[in-house]
Amino acid sequence: MPYPRFYLGSGMKDNTTTETCLAGAGSLLFEFGCLSALLGDPQYASVARRVVLNLWNRRSSVTGLLGSTIDVISGSWINKMSGMGAGQDSFYEYLHKTAILFDDPQLGHMFNEVLDALRFHLRNSNNTGSCLNSQGIPSIYWNVNMYTGERMNYWVDSLQSVWPGIFVHHGHLQEAVCQHAIHYFIWQLYDLPPERYDLATEQPQLYFYPLRPEFVESTYFLYRATRHPFYLRVGEQIIDSLNKYARAERVREWL
Repeated sequence: MPYPRFYLGSGMKDNTTTETCLAGAGSLLFEFGCLSALLGDPQYASVARRVVLNLWNRRSSVTGLLGSTIDVISGSWINKMSGMGAGQDSFYEYLHKTAILFDDPQLGHMFNEVLDALRFHLRNSNNTGSCLNSQGIPSIYWNVNMYTGERMNYWVDSLQSVWPGIFVHHGHLQEAVCQHAIHYFIWQLYDLPPERYDLATEQPQLYFYPLRPEFVESTYFLYRATRHPFYLRVGEQIIDSLNKYARAERVREWL
């Protein structure tokens, strides 16, 4: 598995951390697959695939879930939290997108299998198959222990907003609408989403917004799938918020 940091000038250093996240190690399939296709050299796609399969084989045999961070030397999970947000989101995103781009049945089967595990263990809807829970509220995908499925906290983070777009691609439009509604609700509270929001305390845990594009992407895909004007209005709100809070008028003064 790849190290999370590499020094271009001097190579690896003795004090380089061996802890990397699931997304950092396992999100190279898409780009490296394209690189191999463009160069006519299969080694890049082959290496990326080998890493993904290595991680895949370290899933919990009980739940089928993967953890958040892993030691690249020992292969042992360090952070055993399984979720769909920061440090994990793009592993699933690129597993799915690479399966589509390269028409890869193995990767498609892997995504379907892990999605079933995520739905069963993370979603608070009593696994009825609906994206709404028993109170008629969109179901949250919580962070859980990868070995037991027990809930570990009550927060969601902005990177989870990539999932409505993934659900659109996967043909689960109702679930895409439900998950988008959760992140739109958080966006409306502050005009920009905090990096992490605790649903139990109804307060942000991390206050910054580093121009994440995931919610924008999901809004776009939902509009393309539904042509509903609601998503155009959400898009307008996004642009208004970015112009109001994030746009630098005099860039040279900040350089």
